[in-house]
Formats: sequence, C-alpha cells, structure tokens
Amino acid sequence: QGRWRKGLWVVYRRKMADWMMSVGAADVVAALILGCFCVIWFTHIIALFYGRIKLHRAPPQAFLIKTEVPGVSILKPLTGMDPNLRSNLETFFKLDYPKFEILFCVQDNGDPVIDLLEQLKKEFPSVPCQIFVGGERVGINPKINNLMPGYQASQFPLIWVCDSGIRGMRTIPNLYRN
Repeated sequence: QGRWRKGLWVVYRRKMADWMMSVGAADVVAALILGCFCVIWFTHIIALFYGRIKLHRAPPQAFLIKTEVPGVSILKPLTGMDPNLRSNLETFFKLDYPKFEILFCVQDNGDPVIDLLEQLKKEFPSVPCQIFVGGERVGINPKINNLMPGYQASQFPLIWVCDSGIRGMRTIPNLYRN
C-alpha cells in the first residue's frame, strides 16, 4: 500500500512537471491578470457591503435632537435688480434655522435694491438683518470690498456668502431641529 501511494505521488509530480513545461509565458501573464482582477473584484464587493452596513444608517438620535447649533451669518453682496431677486431673497428670510442673520452688502447708495431690502425687512421683522452700503477697500476684488463691512459686523462664527441668484432651501437646516 505504501508503494502504491508512492507511485501515485510520482505520477502526479510527473504530470504537474509536464503541465508546467507546456505552460507558456502568455498563460502565466493571463493567469496573473485574472488573479488580480478577482482580487480587485472581491475587494469591491467587500467595500460595497461595508459601505451599505456602515454608511447607510440613520443618524444617531443624539444628533437629531441637537439643540445647541452654531449661528450662521449670511452675507449677500447685491448690486442692481435681478429678475428673480425678490423670490430668491425671501427664501433666506424663511429659513427654518434657529440662529442666523442676513447681512446685505450694497455698493451704492442709489441702488434700487435698497428699496426692496427695506420692504423685506418690514415683511419679516423677526429675522435679524442689516443693510450695509458702500464697501471697504481691502483688495482688488470689488465683491470682497463690498462684503467687508458685513463681514466685520457678523455675529456668528459660520459665514455663508451667497450671491443674489442663490435660493435658500428650507429643508437643509432641519438636521439640527427636533
């Protein structure tokens, strides 16, 4: 019986040696490429499952009922009247966020947008907002110069600069609400 096993082993080794001698360099390269592809494919499958398990969870309850939120100062540089300016500005007055202020920065005293801003201030008296006319020269960019008085008067640590064509979305700040 030991001889029979030894004979099988010899036959197996000879067949493997014959097979390895018949394999060319192209076959080895093809096998390596296939092996690399399988490893990469397997890694992607693991990453998909891991992402599905770890990243697609509901946020913890403590995050959803967070009551202390950082305040946001919204800086809006304005010059002239845009077609949808009123509706765009109203979206910022209707934000559902507990602590924010709107700082309007207008370049000229005679700009027609000032009348619109005064109307909006009267329509939404509960929203803290200020109008700054005239800029402060701090560089070569006129928009930055226009924003400087509002930036210096901002009360909150977070600054959100957005142009007149940007609309505020009511649902974004709801992450911080109960």
